[in-house]
Amino acid sequence: MSCVRILVVDDDPQLCQVVTQILADTGYETSFAQTAEEALTQAPTLKPDLFILDMEIPKMGGFVLCQRLRALEPIKDTPILVLSVRDSDYDRQAAFNFGANQYLTKPFRRSQLIKEVETLVNARKAALSKAASPASVEKGVVGAEGDSHVRGRIQIVDDDIQLCEVIMDTLKERGHEASFIQTAEEGLEKALQDPPDLFILDLEVPKMGGLVLCQKLKDNPKTKEVPVIFLTVRDSDFDRQTALSLGADQYITKPFRRSYLTKEVETLLASYKGAKGGEDIVGASIKAAPKPPAKSFLIEEEEKPVLPKPVPLPIVPPMPPAQPVPVAEVVAVPQAAPRAPSAPEKKVEAKAPAVPDNKKSGGFMGWIQSHKAISIGIASILLAGIIVGTILTLKHMNSKKEEAVQKEKKAAELTEVSVNIMQAVPAPFQDILSAVGTVAGGSEIELRFQTEGNVRSLNVREGDNVRKGQVIAQLDQTQSRIKLEKSKSEYFRYEKLYALGGVSKDRLEEAKAQYDFAQSEISKTVLVATQEGIFGDKGIEVGEFITSQKKVGTLVSLNSVLIRIGVIEKEIDKIFPGQQVTATVETYPNVEFKGKVENISPLVQGQSKTLMVEARVPNTGKLLLPGMFARSRIIIFEKDNVISVPNDALEKTQEGYRLYVVGKENKAEMRPVQVGYVSLTHTVITSGLISGEQVIIQRPQELKEGSPLKVIDVEKPVSGSPQQTGSQGASGEQSQTE
Repeated sequence: MSCVRILVVDDDPQLCQVVTQILADTGYETSFAQTAEEALTQAPTLKPDLFILDMEIPKMGGFVLCQRLRALEPIKDTPILVLSVRDSDYDRQAAFNFGANQYLTKPFRRSQLIKEVETLVNARKAALSKAASPASVEKGVVGAEGDSHVRGRIQIVDDDIQLCEVIMDTLKERGHEASFIQTAEEGLEKALQDPPDLFILDLEVPKMGGLVLCQKLKDNPKTKEVPVIFLTVRDSDFDRQTALSLGADQYITKPFRRSYLTKEVETLLASYKGAKGGEDIVGASIKAAPKPPAKSFLIEEEEKPVLPKPVPLPIVPPMPPAQPVPVAEVVAVPQAAPRAPSAPEKKVEAKAPAVPDNKKSGGFMGWIQSHKAISIGIASILLAGIIVGTILTLKHMNSKKEEAVQKEKKAAELTEVSVNIMQAVPAPFQDILSAVGTVAGGSEIELRFQTEGNVRSLNVREGDNVRKGQVIAQLDQTQSRIKLEKSKSEYFRYEKLYALGGVSKDRLEEAKAQYDFAQSEISKTVLVATQEGIFGDKGIEVGEFITSQKKVGTLVSLNSVLIRIGVIEKEIDKIFPGQQVTATVETYPNVEFKGKVENISPLVQGQSKTLMVEARVPNTGKLLLPGMFARSRIIIFEKDNVISVPNDALEKTQEGYRLYVVGKENKAEMRPVQVGYVSLTHTVITSGLISGEQVIIQRPQELKEGSPLKVIDVEKPVSGSPQQTGSQGASGEQSQTE
């Protein structure tokens, strides 16, 4: 492992020190750079086996650096691990589009970083070993030239048949063998009989559940080392961490992009088969890959402001030699005919500091002095030649420069732009706000006596079902009955006296009032259930003296329950009574409970700045109990048969929204559109886009009207799959059409 070199690029020196220390302790040779320029300078010389990049690098940014590293020939195939605080699906997908192999968010765990590094390093070693072997030249190529990946057998466990067929088609296009099973028990049985090279599991698999299936696969020696990918709609951090802690290698949420899934599958297959050894690399090529015209041109164009590309000097015809040569001959002729003795020459050299007598010595200056007219003519010819030569040279340089500029412009017009496209298809659209809520009873009544006394009996226990009208508890009635008998006898005595005219009517009515009061006191010593429900939260014991303030217990109705959900204030304007709500609980993960929003609190609570939303859910079978945590999803927008596109396909201008579609002759065509609703990931198009048109997603910077297109990948929309906002507080914003 000591020969494995890793280059860490991050402007945070403290983080660089932590990462390099972790890798050094594991046995890797590490170095780091704090700027993109340093990384580009070190990379060709160092030739690392892995790059670890941050997305927020000064002056250039991680995306551009990633693209430039992919353009450098010696290191273009070196794996890249992105380490960033940005955790959105858009940033993750953009990193993969610019050439990254894996994406890890901060903060991260030490074991997680080491695992991702080992996966990428092993995949690179496997690819290099297979590319170097003679047999690799004869392997079949899947996809474009230079697209090298490992072929494997993949087992999918999911009860959604339509989704399984989409995944199988995607994997088979890449040369893999794929099969699917709808239940966890059948999947486990088949895996133990014939272990595949990779599992793709859903969390919500019938009979067992994806997490239990993953745990059993990792506990069995036959399938312990086989990679596992979870593909699920549950996108909470709790589910993600639980899956990874049970041994999963990757966690992908639905909806997903096919290119992202295949990249993760092939990365894990390369690592797994590289560790096993002896597996085929599909598409390995030992010859140099051709230079991509679009990307290489763009990179040169971006590098010009930083390091100007020198313009090659044109080949200028040499100056005509006929002009200086006669001068040398003319000067030499007078000295050759009457060859002067050497003594005068030595005398002239000895008197160099003094002005020589050129007329007597017969030297070059003497000849010029004696032939002034000829000398002036020759000098004029020389000067004219120099001027003409300079002018011709400058014109030649300017013409070459203009030709180079024209060639660059023409190349820019003719260079194909690599794009990903998606077909516009009408489908149901949902925008969902996800949150965690708490289950409460449909109605909760606190039970208290209306009088004081000693508890004589308590007829129910906590958790007992109580009928309406059932006696729950009684107080001691001894004193109350004594008062009742006394008031009763008084009343009957006054009634007889009144008949004989012995007392007034007022006195009789007063005695009757006391009798009625004594009867009511007797009734207050009996506590009766006013509704059907479950008794809980007991607060008294038999024999205890209690007052009317003492709570006996709580009577909870469970025919329907309330789910109380905290929603942050910026999202509350999207919630209104009557919206549909679905919820699941840990006890019954495969059961989905449906209800509607009933009440929205007008008060903002505490420092969390949340408002309480109550949804009433029917509780058939009494499965939901007060105090349970419920993962809730509120459908804040829903519409059938609409066209939606990813947000990164749209561009907002002063005139409105626009996007690009594949037009005639496979060229980009700009199209203004009207939008009806914008979520976190997708936008509903109301006009300007026709069903069946091919929309360009993840717009490259070089894309413009009329650009020739090279389609890299065609995204197949998953028909009928809802568009989700992710977690609570991350939903999109609604925009009205103008």
